[in-house]
Amino acid sequence: MGNDEKKLALKIAVASFIIFITILTLIISASYIYQRNGEYREFQSENQILENRESIPDITHPLLLNMTGDLWGKKHRWPRDIIIFDDDKKLVKNDFIDLREEDILVLFRLENTKNMDIEIMGHTYLVGRSYMKNSTVFIFHDLTPLRDFHLTLIAIALIGSLLALIIIYLLARYLARLTIEPIREQSRELEAYSHNVAHELRTPLSVMRSNLELLKIKPESRFIDSTNEEITGMERIIDSLLFLAKPDQGMTKTDINIITKTEEIILKYTPENAIKYTSDKKDIHKKGSEELYTRILCNLIENAIKYKSGWNISIDLSKSGIRISNQIAHTMSDDELSHLTKVFYQWDSSRNSTGYGLGLALVAKIVEISGWTMSIDGRNQEFIVNISF
Repeated sequence: MGNDEKKLALKIAVASFIIFITILTLIISASYIYQRNGEYREFQSENQILENRESIPDITHPLLLNMTGDLWGKKHRWPRDIIIFDDDKKLVKNDFIDLREEDILVLFRLENTKNMDIEIMGHTYLVGRSYMKNSTVFIFHDLTPLRDFHLTLIAIALIGSLLALIIIYLLARYLARLTIEPIREQSRELEAYSHNVAHELRTPLSVMRSNLELLKIKPESRFIDSTNEEITGMERIIDSLLFLAKPDQGMTKTDINIITKTEEIILKYTPENAIKYTSDKKDIHKKGSEELYTRILCNLIENAIKYKSGWNISIDLSKSGIRISNQIAHTMSDDELSHLTKVFYQWDSSRNSTGYGLGLALVAKIVEISGWTMSIDGRNQEFIVNISF
Protein backbone atom coordinates (compact mmCIF):
# COMPACT_ATOMS: atom_id res chain seq x y z
CA MET A 1 0.00 0.00 0.00
CA GLY A 2 1.27 3.47 -0.84
CA ASN A 3 1.84 6.39 1.51
CA ASP A 4 -1.32 8.11 0.27
CA GLU A 5 -3.50 5.26 1.51
CA LYS A 6 -1.70 5.12 4.88
CA LYS A 7 -2.01 8.88 5.44
CA LEU A 8 -5.69 8.89 4.50
CA ALA A 9 -6.39 5.85 6.69
CA LEU A 10 -4.56 7.42 9.65
CA LYS A 11 -6.51 10.69 9.31
CA ILE A 12 -9.82 8.82 9.17
CA ALA A 13 -8.88 6.65 12.16
CA VAL A 14 -7.70 9.59 14.32
CA ALA A 15 -10.77 11.67 13.47
CA SER A 16 -13.04 8.71 14.26
CA PHE A 17 -11.14 8.06 17.51
CA ILE A 18 -11.53 11.68 18.65
CA ILE A 19 -15.25 11.69 17.82
CA PHE A 20 -15.70 8.31 19.52
CA ILE A 21 -13.87 9.39 22.70
CA THR A 22 -15.75 12.70 22.83
CA ILE A 23 -19.14 10.99 22.56
CA LEU A 24 -18.25 8.36 25.19
CA THR A 25 -16.89 11.02 27.57
CA LEU A 26 -20.06 13.06 27.25
CA ILE A 27 -22.26 10.00 27.81
CA ILE A 28 -20.28 8.80 30.86
CA SER A 29 -20.07 12.31 32.33
CA ALA A 30 -23.79 12.86 31.86
CA SER A 31 -24.52 9.47 33.44
CA TYR A 32 -22.29 10.26 36.44
CA ILE A 33 -23.82 13.70 36.99
CA TYR A 34 -27.34 12.37 36.63
CA GLN A 35 -26.81 9.47 39.06
CA ARG A 36 -24.89 11.65 41.53
CA ASN A 37 -27.70 14.22 41.56
CA GLY A 38 -30.15 11.37 42.11
CA GLU A 39 -28.08 10.20 45.08
CA TYR A 40 -28.12 13.75 46.50
CA ARG A 41 -31.90 14.01 46.14
CA GLU A 42 -32.49 10.62 47.76
CA PHE A 43 -30.03 11.40 50.55
CA GLN A 44 -31.69 14.75 51.25
CA SER A 45 -35.12 13.09 51.37
CA GLU A 46 -33.98 10.49 53.89
CA ASN A 47 -32.16 13.08 55.95
CA GLN A 48 -35.39 14.93 56.57
CA ILE A 49 -36.55 12.03 58.78
CA LEU A 50 -33.98 12.99 61.42
CA GLU A 51 -35.17 16.57 61.42
CA ASN A 52 -38.64 15.43 62.57
CA ARG A 53 -38.17 14.92 66.30
CA GLU A 54 -41.59 13.35 66.69
CA SER A 55 -40.79 10.52 64.32
CA ILE A 56 -37.48 9.72 66.11
CA PRO A 57 -37.87 10.61 69.82
CA ASP A 58 -34.42 9.56 71.03
CA ILE A 59 -31.20 7.96 69.94
CA THR A 60 -32.31 4.55 71.25
CA HIS A 61 -34.91 4.31 68.49
CA PRO A 62 -34.56 0.96 66.61
CA LEU A 63 -34.19 2.94 63.41
CA LEU A 64 -30.80 4.10 64.58
CA LEU A 65 -29.64 1.27 66.81
CA ASN A 66 -31.01 -1.85 65.14
CA MET A 67 -30.93 -0.49 61.54
CA THR A 68 -34.64 -1.30 61.06
CA GLY A 69 -37.73 0.82 61.53
CA ASP A 70 -41.17 1.78 60.39
CA LEU A 71 -40.77 4.46 57.70
CA TRP A 72 -43.90 5.85 56.05
CA GLY A 73 -45.92 2.92 57.41
CA LYS A 74 -43.60 0.26 55.96
CA LYS A 75 -40.92 -1.89 57.50
CA HIS A 76 -37.71 -0.49 56.06
CA ARG A 77 -34.02 -1.08 56.59
CA TRP A 78 -32.11 2.10 57.13
CA PRO A 79 -29.80 2.31 54.09
CA ARG A 80 -27.13 4.63 55.50
CA ASP A 81 -24.17 4.38 57.87
CA ILE A 82 -24.58 6.49 61.04
CA ILE A 83 -22.27 8.06 63.66
CA ILE A 84 -23.84 9.57 66.80
CA PHE A 85 -22.12 11.78 69.38
CA ASP A 86 -23.56 13.13 72.64
CA ASP A 87 -23.23 16.73 73.81
CA ASP A 88 -19.70 16.06 75.06
CA LYS A 89 -18.73 14.74 71.63
CA LYS A 90 -18.54 11.28 73.10
CA LEU A 91 -19.11 8.54 70.54
CA VAL A 92 -22.47 6.79 71.08
CA LYS A 93 -22.80 4.84 67.80
CA ASN A 94 -20.29 4.26 65.02
CA ASP A 95 -20.99 2.27 61.87
CA PHE A 96 -17.38 2.84 60.76
CA ILE A 97 -14.31 1.00 61.93
CA ASP A 98 -11.13 2.86 62.92
CA LEU A 99 -12.52 6.34 62.48
CA ARG A 100 -9.55 8.65 62.84
CA GLU A 101 -9.38 11.73 65.01
CA GLU A 102 -8.88 14.00 61.98
CA ASP A 103 -11.98 12.50 60.41
CA ILE A 104 -14.03 13.38 63.49
CA LEU A 105 -12.69 16.94 63.42
CA VAL A 106 -13.71 17.26 59.78
CA LEU A 107 -17.22 16.02 60.62
CA PHE A 108 -17.77 18.58 63.33
CA ARG A 109 -16.77 21.37 60.97
CA LEU A 110 -19.88 20.58 58.90
CA GLU A 111 -22.69 23.08 59.11
CA ASN A 112 -25.97 21.81 60.47
CA THR A 113 -28.14 19.92 57.91
CA LYS A 114 -25.69 20.74 55.13
CA ASN A 115 -24.79 17.85 52.86
CA MET A 116 -21.30 17.69 51.41
CA ASP A 117 -18.64 15.28 50.12
CA ILE A 118 -15.91 14.18 52.54
CA GLU A 119 -12.97 11.81 52.04
CA ILE A 120 -12.86 9.31 54.90
CA MET A 121 -10.58 6.25 54.93
CA GLY A 122 -10.03 6.48 51.18
CA HIS A 123 -13.73 6.64 50.38
CA THR A 124 -15.85 9.54 49.24
CA TYR A 125 -18.94 9.98 51.40
CA LEU A 126 -21.94 12.21 51.14
CA VAL A 127 -22.45 13.41 54.75
CA GLY A 128 -25.40 15.10 56.43
CA ARG A 129 -25.37 16.50 60.00
CA SER A 130 -28.42 16.80 62.27
CA TYR A 131 -29.19 17.39 65.96
CA MET A 132 -31.51 15.08 67.85
CA LYS A 133 -32.20 14.78 71.61
CA ASN A 134 -28.93 16.39 72.73
CA SER A 135 -27.03 14.32 70.20
CA THR A 136 -25.25 15.04 66.98
CA VAL A 137 -26.10 12.58 64.21
CA PHE A 138 -24.02 12.15 61.05
CA ILE A 139 -25.55 10.15 58.21
CA PHE A 140 -23.20 8.80 55.51
CA HIS A 141 -23.70 7.59 51.99
CA ASP A 142 -20.73 6.04 50.21
CA LEU A 143 -20.29 7.58 46.74
CA THR A 144 -17.18 5.50 46.00
CA PRO A 145 -19.03 2.67 44.15
CA LEU A 146 -20.66 5.25 41.90
CA ARG A 147 -17.33 6.91 41.22
CA ASP A 148 -15.51 3.59 40.75
CA PHE A 149 -18.23 2.37 38.41
CA HIS A 150 -17.81 5.37 36.13
CA LEU A 151 -14.02 5.21 36.35
CA THR A 152 -14.30 1.59 35.23
CA LEU A 153 -16.55 2.73 32.39
CA ILE A 154 -13.92 5.30 31.38
CA ALA A 155 -11.18 2.63 31.43
CA ILE A 156 -13.32 0.26 29.38
CA ALA A 157 -14.14 3.12 27.01
CA LEU A 158 -10.44 3.92 26.56
CA ILE A 159 -9.55 0.29 25.90
CA GLY A 160 -12.54 -0.07 23.58
CA SER A 161 -11.60 3.15 21.82
CA LEU A 162 -8.03 1.94 21.26
CA LEU A 163 -9.34 -1.33 19.84
CA ALA A 164 -11.81 0.65 17.74
CA LEU A 165 -8.92 2.87 16.57
CA ILE A 166 -7.01 -0.19 15.35
CA ILE A 167 -10.08 -1.67 13.66
CA ILE A 168 -11.05 1.66 12.08
CA TYR A 169 -7.47 2.18 10.87
CA LEU A 170 -7.33 -1.26 9.24
CA LEU A 171 -10.79 -0.77 7.74
CA ALA A 172 -9.85 2.74 6.59
CA ARG A 173 -6.71 1.38 4.92
CA TYR A 174 -8.79 -1.18 3.08
CA LEU A 175 -11.40 1.40 2.03
CA ALA A 176 -8.67 3.91 1.14
CA ARG A 177 -7.08 1.32 -1.14
CA LEU A 178 -10.44 0.67 -2.77
CA THR A 179 -10.98 4.42 -3.18
CA ILE A 180 -7.54 5.52 -4.29
CA GLU A 181 -6.55 2.56 -6.47
CA PRO A 182 -9.18 3.30 -9.16
CA ILE A 183 -8.08 6.95 -9.14
CA ARG A 184 -4.45 5.86 -9.45
CA GLU A 185 -5.40 3.46 -12.25
CA GLN A 186 -7.26 6.25 -14.05
CA SER A 187 -4.22 8.48 -13.60
CA ARG A 188 -1.99 5.81 -15.16
CA GLU A 189 -4.45 5.32 -18.00
CA LEU A 190 -4.65 9.08 -18.55
CA GLU A 191 -0.86 9.31 -18.60
CA ALA A 192 -0.67 6.45 -21.11
CA TYR A 193 -3.51 8.00 -23.10
CA SER A 194 -1.72 11.37 -23.29
CA HIS A 195 1.51 9.64 -24.29
CA ASN A 196 -0.26 7.67 -27.03
CA VAL A 197 -2.07 10.75 -28.35
CA ALA A 198 1.22 12.64 -28.50
CA HIS A 199 2.93 9.70 -30.22
CA GLU A 200 0.16 9.12 -32.77
CA LEU A 201 0.04 12.81 -33.69
CA ARG A 202 3.81 13.26 -33.72
CA THR A 203 4.31 10.47 -36.27
CA PRO A 204 2.26 12.06 -39.10
CA LEU A 205 3.71 15.47 -38.26
CA SER A 206 7.22 14.06 -38.65
CA VAL A 207 6.27 12.57 -42.03
CA MET A 208 4.74 15.88 -43.14
CA ARG A 209 7.86 17.78 -42.08
CA SER A 210 10.05 15.32 -43.99
CA ASN A 211 7.84 15.69 -47.08
CA LEU A 212 8.11 19.47 -46.92
CA GLU A 213 11.89 19.24 -46.70
CA LEU A 214 11.94 16.90 -49.70
CA LEU A 215 9.64 19.23 -51.64
CA LYS A 216 12.21 22.00 -51.22
CA ILE A 217 14.85 19.79 -52.78
CA LYS A 218 12.77 18.03 -55.42
CA PRO A 219 9.13 19.04 -55.97
CA GLU A 220 7.11 15.89 -56.65
CA SER A 221 3.40 15.17 -56.34
CA ARG A 222 3.99 11.98 -54.34
CA PHE A 223 5.28 14.06 -51.42
CA ILE A 224 2.10 16.15 -51.54
CA ASP A 225 -0.06 13.01 -51.72
CA SER A 226 1.79 11.51 -48.76
CA THR A 227 1.27 14.71 -46.77
CA ASN A 228 -2.46 14.69 -47.56
CA GLU A 229 -2.68 11.08 -46.38
CA GLU A 230 -1.04 12.00 -43.07
CA ILE A 231 -3.40 14.96 -42.64
CA THR A 232 -6.34 12.64 -43.28
CA GLY A 233 -4.96 10.22 -40.70
CA MET A 234 -4.63 13.00 -38.14
CA GLU A 235 -8.19 14.10 -38.80
CA ARG A 236 -9.41 10.53 -38.25
CA ILE A 237 -7.55 10.35 -34.93
CA ILE A 238 -8.97 13.70 -33.77
CA ASP A 239 -12.50 12.81 -34.91
CA SER A 240 -12.30 9.45 -33.14
CA LEU A 241 -11.06 11.02 -29.91
CA LEU A 242 -13.77 13.66 -30.01
CA PHE A 243 -16.38 10.96 -30.55
CA LEU A 244 -15.06 8.92 -27.60
CA ALA A 245 -15.23 12.05 -25.42
CA LYS A 246 -18.87 12.79 -26.37
CA PRO A 247 -20.24 9.73 -28.17
CA ASP A 248 -23.92 10.66 -28.05
CA GLN A 249 -23.51 14.26 -29.23
CA GLY A 250 -25.70 14.91 -32.27
CA MET A 251 -26.86 11.28 -32.41
CA THR A 252 -30.26 10.85 -34.05
CA LYS A 253 -32.09 7.53 -33.68
CA THR A 254 -34.13 6.32 -36.64
CA ASP A 255 -35.56 3.03 -37.89
CA ILE A 256 -32.71 1.07 -39.52
CA ASN A 257 -33.19 -1.83 -41.89
CA ILE A 258 -30.22 -3.82 -40.60
CA ILE A 259 -30.28 -6.32 -43.52
CA THR A 260 -30.24 -3.64 -46.23
CA LYS A 261 -27.61 -1.52 -44.47
CA THR A 262 -25.33 -4.50 -43.79
CA GLU A 263 -25.47 -5.64 -47.43
CA GLU A 264 -24.66 -2.08 -48.63
CA ILE A 265 -21.59 -1.94 -46.40
CA ILE A 266 -20.35 -5.41 -47.37
CA LEU A 267 -20.48 -4.42 -51.09
CA LYS A 268 -17.86 -1.72 -50.40
CA TYR A 269 -15.31 -4.39 -49.41
CA THR A 270 -16.05 -7.05 -52.04
CA PRO A 271 -14.95 -8.59 -54.36
CA GLU A 272 -11.45 -7.45 -53.28
CA ASN A 273 -12.03 -9.29 -50.01
CA ALA A 274 -13.81 -12.60 -49.61
CA ILE A 275 -16.65 -12.15 -47.15
CA LYS A 276 -19.07 -14.97 -46.43
CA TYR A 277 -22.41 -13.42 -45.50
CA THR A 278 -25.52 -15.20 -44.17
CA SER A 279 -28.81 -14.01 -42.72
CA ASP A 280 -31.84 -15.90 -41.44
CA LYS A 281 -34.21 -12.99 -42.09
CA LYS A 282 -35.20 -10.83 -45.04
CA ASP A 283 -35.88 -7.75 -42.97
CA ILE A 284 -34.57 -6.78 -39.54
CA HIS A 285 -35.48 -3.34 -38.22
CA LYS A 286 -33.85 -1.70 -35.20
CA LYS A 287 -33.98 1.75 -33.62
CA GLY A 288 -30.63 3.49 -33.65
CA SER A 289 -28.23 5.74 -35.51
CA GLU A 290 -27.56 4.66 -39.09
CA GLU A 291 -24.25 6.51 -39.10
CA LEU A 292 -23.07 4.77 -35.93
CA TYR A 293 -24.15 1.33 -37.16
CA THR A 294 -22.18 1.96 -40.34
CA ARG A 295 -19.15 2.89 -38.27
CA ILE A 296 -19.48 -0.30 -36.19
CA LEU A 297 -19.63 -2.60 -39.19
CA CYS A 298 -16.92 -0.78 -41.19
CA ASN A 299 -14.51 -0.86 -38.24
CA LEU A 300 -15.11 -4.55 -37.60
CA ILE A 301 -14.73 -5.52 -41.28
CA GLU A 302 -11.56 -3.44 -41.66
CA ASN A 303 -10.20 -4.94 -38.45
CA ALA A 304 -10.95 -8.45 -39.76
CA ILE A 305 -9.33 -7.70 -43.15
CA LYS A 306 -6.24 -6.24 -41.49
CA TYR A 307 -5.59 -9.14 -39.11
CA LYS A 308 -7.08 -12.15 -40.92
CA SER A 309 -4.93 -15.15 -41.60
CA GLY A 310 -6.16 -17.73 -44.06
CA TRP A 311 -9.82 -18.28 -44.81
CA ASN A 312 -12.57 -15.81 -45.50
CA ILE A 313 -14.30 -13.39 -43.19
CA SER A 314 -17.72 -14.58 -42.02
CA ILE A 315 -20.66 -12.32 -41.17
CA ASP A 316 -23.78 -13.93 -39.70
CA LEU A 317 -26.79 -11.69 -39.15
CA SER A 318 -29.91 -12.58 -37.20
CA LYS A 319 -32.72 -10.80 -35.40
CA SER A 320 -30.85 -11.14 -32.09
CA GLY A 321 -27.51 -9.76 -33.32
CA ILE A 322 -24.53 -9.90 -35.65
CA ARG A 323 -21.47 -12.18 -35.56
CA ILE A 324 -18.21 -11.38 -37.40
CA SER A 325 -15.33 -13.88 -37.39
CA ASN A 326 -11.97 -14.41 -39.12
CA GLN A 327 -8.95 -16.62 -38.73
CA ILE A 328 -5.92 -15.11 -36.93
CA ALA A 329 -2.26 -16.09 -36.67
CA HIS A 330 -2.38 -17.40 -33.10
CA THR A 331 -4.64 -17.76 -30.09
CA MET A 332 -5.12 -14.62 -28.00
CA SER A 333 -4.60 -14.63 -24.24
CA ASP A 334 -7.19 -13.38 -21.75
CA ASP A 335 -4.97 -10.39 -20.98
CA GLU A 336 -4.81 -9.43 -24.67
CA LEU A 337 -8.57 -9.79 -25.02
CA SER A 338 -9.20 -7.59 -21.97
CA HIS A 339 -7.18 -4.73 -23.52
CA LEU A 340 -8.60 -4.84 -27.06
CA THR A 341 -11.26 -2.17 -26.48
CA LYS A 342 -8.84 0.29 -24.82
CA VAL A 343 -7.84 3.40 -26.74
CA PHE A 344 -4.59 3.07 -28.79
CA TYR A 345 -4.15 -0.60 -27.89
CA GLN A 346 -2.88 -2.75 -30.77
CA TRP A 347 -2.45 -6.48 -30.71
CA ASP A 348 1.16 -7.79 -30.75
CA SER A 349 0.93 -9.28 -34.22
CA SER A 350 -0.30 -5.99 -35.67
CA ARG A 351 2.29 -3.53 -34.41
CA ASN A 352 3.84 -3.13 -37.84
CA SER A 353 0.50 -2.75 -39.59
CA THR A 354 -1.39 0.45 -40.24
CA GLY A 355 -3.94 1.70 -37.74
CA TYR A 356 -4.17 3.67 -34.53
CA GLY A 357 -5.73 1.24 -32.09
CA LEU A 358 -9.03 3.14 -32.03
CA GLY A 359 -11.33 0.84 -34.05
CA LEU A 360 -12.51 -1.56 -31.36
CA ALA A 361 -12.60 1.21 -28.75
CA LEU A 362 -15.03 3.12 -30.99
CA VAL A 363 -17.10 -0.03 -31.62
CA ALA A 364 -17.34 -0.74 -27.86
CA LYS A 365 -18.46 2.83 -27.12
CA ILE A 366 -21.09 2.84 -29.90
CA VAL A 367 -22.42 -0.54 -28.75
CA GLU A 368 -22.68 0.81 -25.20
CA ILE A 369 -24.59 4.00 -26.08
CA SER A 370 -26.87 2.02 -28.42
CA GLY A 371 -27.94 -0.17 -25.53
CA TRP A 372 -26.47 -3.30 -27.08
CA THR A 373 -23.87 -5.75 -25.74
CA MET A 374 -20.64 -7.02 -27.25
CA SER A 375 -18.36 -9.98 -26.56
CA ILE A 376 -14.96 -10.79 -28.08
CA ASP A 377 -13.27 -14.18 -28.31
CA GLY A 378 -9.84 -15.02 -29.71
CA ARG A 379 -9.44 -18.70 -28.88
CA ASN A 380 -8.51 -21.49 -31.31
CA GLN A 381 -6.94 -18.97 -33.72
CA GLU A 382 -10.35 -17.52 -34.51
CA PHE A 383 -11.27 -13.92 -33.74
CA ILE A 384 -15.02 -13.57 -33.10
CA VAL A 385 -17.04 -10.45 -32.28
CA ASN A 386 -20.65 -10.95 -31.20
CA ILE A 387 -22.98 -7.96 -30.90
CA SER A 388 -26.40 -8.59 -29.39
CA PHE A 389 -29.10 -6.08 -30.26
